[in-house]
Amino acid sequence: MASNIDASRMADLELVRQLAIASPLVQVAAPCGTGNTVWLKVESAQPVRSFKIRGATYALATNLERLRARGVVADSGGNHSQALAFAGARLGVPVKIVMAALVPEGKKAATRGFGAMDGSFELDATPADFVLAKQKARDLARREGLHYLSPYDDEDIIRGAATLVPELVEQFRLLGAPLPDAVHVPVGGGGLISGIADVNAESGHLFAVYGHEVVDADSAARSFHSSSPVPIVGTPSRYAEGLAVQVMGALPHRRLIEGKVDRILVSGLEDVGRAYEWYRQVVLAQIGVDVLDEEAYWASMPEVSSMVAVAGLFQHLRRTRATNETHLVIITGGNTDRSKAEAVMAAHLGDR
Repeated sequence: MASNIDASRMADLELVRQLAIASPLVQVAAPCGTGNTVWLKVESAQPVRSFKIRGATYALATNLERLRARGVVADSGGNHSQALAFAGARLGVPVKIVMAALVPEGKKAATRGFGAMDGSFELDATPADFVLAKQKARDLARREGLHYLSPYDDEDIIRGAATLVPELVEQFRLLGAPLPDAVHVPVGGGGLISGIADVNAESGHLFAVYGHEVVDADSAARSFHSSSPVPIVGTPSRYAEGLAVQVMGALPHRRLIEGKVDRILVSGLEDVGRAYEWYRQVVLAQIGVDVLDEEAYWASMPEVSSMVAVAGLFQHLRRTRATNETHLVIITGGNTDRSKAEAVMAAHLGDR
């Protein structure tokens, strides 16, 4: 299996592993169908509790001396900011993060906690909203000569995210198990699915690649057959913060045009709530989490963005009436906003 992966991709993985771990691969009971097998790639086990550590590490490590001298700036309300703070502190790269004031205090505190304490890390949470935060970050890049690092519309970030593929291929090889028929990925700006799609295509299409979005944050689905990225109308749904972009990135959209992504599915909040219930009843029980232990329960629950991919898997299995197939879902993060997760769970209960 590993021989299908280009040597440069294996080198990327080794580079990223100076900060990222080989995240667990867990087999769980399939939610529906006959004879199906489901695996979870648990990126919430990373040091910053999300896959974003891969892109941040790669982007800084491959341009290390230049960025140590220049510094980077990014606008992010969550996992990208934490990953950059973490990687910058350990690689000696100055980092400035611009967050919208409406980002929950817990995420601001977590980002500060990962940042360097020597004055090379700064967090500005004064912009009123995400649009103004992005504008201020770009202005800082121009005015101070910083390198602007997009959470998803950047080839280095995409290349770092791509290290998931050689890692999971090696894990399946060591287990003596076949590769999945399909990999299911939550989609926001599109950086993660782009990296996975790139390696999959250049390796001879090891598996199908399915992207998953939630209603009112579904730019990729709208853009799937379009010559340019299509923005959503109105304000993106903020329940899945990691996916709440107005429009997908131009670089990820190029992967759609190139046919590297097989399909994009969109789920409703009720579907995501049902996925949460399955995760609580099946997955947490299987990995030995006591759901009556509130601290352990919430520490083990993925963020809403991850559960969008689980909901999309359910939808795919129902629609295709799949039997005897193997599917893998990327659990992208575990920096869970409890209030949003509870609201999504309540949406499912209200749908009964």
